[in-house]
Amino acid sequence: MKYSLITLATAVFLTACSDKPTEQTAAPAPVADAITYSPFLTDRPTSLPTQLVSTDSCSVDMVDGAPAKESTTVQDKSKLALQGWAADTVSGTLPKEVYLEVNGPSKAYIKADLGISRPDVAEHFKNPALTMAGWTAFANLSALPAGTYTVKVIQSTGETGSACDAQRALVLVATP
Repeated sequence: MKYSLITLATAVFLTACSDKPTEQTAAPAPVADAITYSPFLTDRPTSLPTQLVSTDSCSVDMVDGAPAKESTTVQDKSKLALQGWAADTVSGTLPKEVYLEVNGPSKAYIKADLGISRPDVAEHFKNPALTMAGWTAFANLSALPAGTYTVKVIQSTGETGSACDAQRALVLVATP
């Protein structure tokens, strides 16, 4: 009986100990890499195919962290973060390159960074291959003159490419 009570007490003690959360040391907060805002290119990138087919498989979803509107007003000498997605939703493939083309008082291009997780896109098109269809672009607007610019998302797969009217406009207002 004496050993049964000791065994029972030990079992209760060990069970109680295993229910406690393990103490974890907080990891240091990661240091964010400095964001590089690239200037728009005034020349069409040579890596873009000359012939582009029209598509509607893209979106510009966010402008400076806020949901994109049909028209967004920004200061003409500011920096801008744009986010969205691009893919061939029919074949379920992702582009090798994405450029944003802005067309207004001048035409310019900025390369987007690819591989941003977009499970919402994959779910919408019911294709898990599109999970990484997101892109982001950090643009320095200082070289663009004030005015209204339409935005196209140019997708390149190497030999072929497509142009998607994002149905977004950027209105660059001159800073005083």
